[in-house]
Parts: sequence; structure tokens; C-alpha cells
Amino acid sequence: MKFPNFFLLFLLLTGAVAQADVQLIRTQDDTVMARECLTPPVIDGRGDEACWAAAHWQTIDQIWIPWGGTMDPADFTGRYKVIWSSATDRIYFLVEIVDDVLVDGYRFPQDGYYNWDVVELFFDEDASGGDHTLNQNAFAYHITAGNADVDYEVMDLTANYAVKNYSHHLDCKIESADGVYLWEIGLIVYNEDYNPNSSTNPTEQLEIGKVSGLSIAYCDNDNPDENPKSRDNFIGSVAVSASRNNSHWQDASDFGT
Repeated sequence: MKFPNFFLLFLLLTGAVAQADVQLIRTQDDTVMARECLTPPVIDGRGDEACWAAAHWQTIDQIWIPWGGTMDPADFTGRYKVIWSSATDRIYFLVEIVDDVLVDGYRFPQDGYYNWDVVELFFDEDASGGDHTLNQNAFAYHITAGNADVDYEVMDLTANYAVKNYSHHLDCKIESADGVYLWEIGLIVYNEDYNPNSSTNPTEQLEIGKVSGLSIAYCDNDNPDENPKSRDNFIGSVAVSASRNNSHWQDASDFGT
């Protein structure tokens, strides 16, 4: 396991991706470069557009819980791609997860949403870092795999530890085959002035060169029959120290500068 002395950054680039034969841009170790796509992808869980073919995979391989542990690749393997669109002002993620047992069925407002199988999208719009436990300085989107009534739900904390359903902040479609799950996500970007009690929050206009804080993680539960649920592993896209192995949901400094 590597422990670099930097945090993951996210940089929006020009050079729109429109053709499948566009040359790949090498991603720096400490910065994820997101290329603009002229034609935004359809959120269908397929990820077969040319813009995805030209994007670079990033790994989700740092075991945060238990810190320093190991996992069988058949139990969990994860990676993701990211692109953006000035036409929609959305950031798009394609998350590929190999999981031998998918634990879905969470229903808002049940407690402990992180104990189901969940993709966590940690996003700090201005890369300012700092505390975001009960405010919107950054977002910790916990995206569940849905239930019999909905395809997905998205949770984060607000003031007084109230759990807020942020499913309207993004679109998500999950498709699977032979234990491989493809999560396609289109994220609306809000800044730290977001008011969770308002229905008229302005969205951010994305532009070339924008830098944001970003990490992606996965909560893995291998026992669908247990009740209450309990998370077995927590795997992230950036290295953290043992003392910070579960601080992303509170402190954006671990995924931005």
C-alpha cells in the first residue's frame, strides 16, 4: 500500500472528447485530469460512449477499514473514470465495482446507510478543505444500490446530524453482469453556500481549469442476511494515515487542498 504525501485533486481540462480515437492524456499521480466531453453521456449504466473510452481509469484500492488490511480481488476490486460537460455543467463518473455479494435494499430514512453496499462520492467544489461534518463546505454523497421502489438513494448529514436525502443532486444508473457492477453518475455541482432547506439553490458553472477536491470510496458489506447491517470494509481512492482512516465524512482536507 502506498502512502504519498499529497492529496487527490480534480482538474477540469479543455480539449473536448468527441471521438473514440482521441489520444489519452496521462493522468498525474496527484491530480485527476477530467476531459470535457462535447456530447454528455447518457446515464444508462452502460458507459459505452466515446467520451468514456477516452477517459483514464483511476483505482479504488486503498483499504481504509480495516486500515492496512487486504482483500481478495474477487471480494472487491474498484476503479473509476471522470469527465465533465460545459453544456450541462455536470461532472460524470463511471465507477466499476467487482463485488461478490451486493447488499442493497436500504430505504431512506433508515439509520446507518454506510452499512449497506454504497459508493461514496466525496466532493469539495472549491478544494478549500476543512470541516464539513454538519455543513456544506463539502459533500459526502453516500449512493446506495436502491431497493424495490427506487434505483438509488443519496444521503449526507446536515445540521444537528440530520440525514438529508440528496437523490436530486445526481442521476445514477447501475447495471451488472457476473458480479461486475457499473455505476454511471451525473453530478450537479453546488458550492459551500448550499442551503439544504431551500429549493432554489444555484448550481456552479463549470469552466476549464477548475480545481475541486475529490475522493471516491466503497462501503462493502458481505452479509445480506444480517440485521442490523454492519460494514465489513471501507476502500478509498486515496491513501490516508491510520489516524485518518475514517475522517473523509468529516474533513475535506483529506481529499483536497
